Amino acid sequence: MGTRRRPSRIDPQGHWLFLTWPFHGSLPRVLYPPRQPSAAEAILEILRRGAGRGDYQLGAYVVMPDRVDLLLLPFISPSRLLKALRGHTARQANRLLGRTGRPFWQPESGHRWVRDEPERQRIAAGIESQPVQAGLAPQAEDYPWSSASGRARAPATTSSFDTPSPRPLY
Repeated sequence: MGTRRRPSRIDPQGHWLFLTWPFHGSLPRVLYPPRQPSAAEAILEILRRGAGRGDYQLGAYVVMPDRVDLLLLPFISPSRLLKALRGHTARQANRLLGRTGRPFWQPESGHRWVRDEPERQRIAAGIESQPVQAGLAPQAEDYPWSSASGRARAPATTSSFDTPSPRPLY
């Protein structure tokens, strides 16, 4: 029996948050990327939609066969944000995979506030290198369900990791 882990009650405004969510149980790898791109695309679309709404700034991310890792700068309550992200992504992915009545995510998730810019850069590089380390892609840019791939296809005008002007957390 696991307990649900949530960000600490102290939410340091203006700090990036590193999150990782493992998929529930030992589901066959065939259900998830790269063999089942619809679930990965659905998860990424929901992440991008939340960033577009202004709930957070999306930094580095990757959807792996066993988990999702992401780095974001929250502009709303982190506990509300996590509940919404996990719920929306689970419903959409389960719908696309034709699964009902089974959990999608493990009840536990990892999170950690990022202390400073060098740490954020190290975490971002680590997130984007996951597909290469797992043998899923020869280069990070070749893995389609990551921020490295998105940056490689985007115009080179701005970095997705630029820190925005401060605004209220919630």
